[in-house]
Amino acid sequence: MTGFGWCLAACAGAANVIAFKNWGLYASHVTGSTSNIAFSLEGYEQGEFTNQTLREACSLVFSFLVGAYACGLLIDKNQVHFNGKAFYGLALILESALLTAAAFIPGRLVPACFVATACGLQNAMCTSHFGAIVRTTHVTGTMTDIGSTMGRISMIYLRKACRCTPLNAIERAEIGVDARKLAVLGGLWTFYLIGGLIGIYVENIIPGPKALLLPASVTGSAGLFYLDYIKKMEKDRFAADLKEAQDALTHMNLGCC
Repeated sequence: MTGFGWCLAACAGAANVIAFKNWGLYASHVTGSTSNIAFSLEGYEQGEFTNQTLREACSLVFSFLVGAYACGLLIDKNQVHFNGKAFYGLALILESALLTAAAFIPGRLVPACFVATACGLQNAMCTSHFGAIVRTTHVTGTMTDIGSTMGRISMIYLRKACRCTPLNAIERAEIGVDARKLAVLGGLWTFYLIGGLIGIYVENIIPGPKALLLPASVTGSAGLFYLDYIKKMEKDRFAADLKEAQDALTHMNLGCC
């Protein structure tokens, strides 16, 4: 599951840089788009209103929201639980379809909005793992959590160093949990960066939005793999239930004899 989150972070990093290189718009930066809305409204007060910038910023924010909304319709819990109760496969295939459409739709704002929708869908897909807040399409919160988690670990060691006492069981457990969080969060940041680098190089090889086909193929393949995994898991579960029922009938027949 950790690897799944890292893979999604790499796909988002690639899609984001490809969108910026082609259309000059960061598809996953809702914070930046919201700030652009504020700048546009301030320009209106100053008599320097830029309708295009406002339209672009509002469209990107709304598109990201639509993607997250779609994820809420498909996945009803806010944590990773690959047990067949959530439509992760369909969500990943939908994300792949959005990125593929963005690769071929002409224009500037509309394809960027498709990428933003894909990012919103992906970002809402899994938001909690190992007790860490997981965000796979941007890394501001990730870096914040890395810093605060490192601070908590350091404070535990500093308190013990000042008191010259060893760590107790509770403190060791807290450090263990925080260390697992750091592994998840550090991997997310690293793979987002790696994905961005891959996206830049791929766009240099395949100029234009068609470079989005790389993250689209990865997310689509992951979705198909998940659907196949669920089908196999359900088949195994049915076989186990059938065997349990047959065993129960056998015991009942033996008891009657």
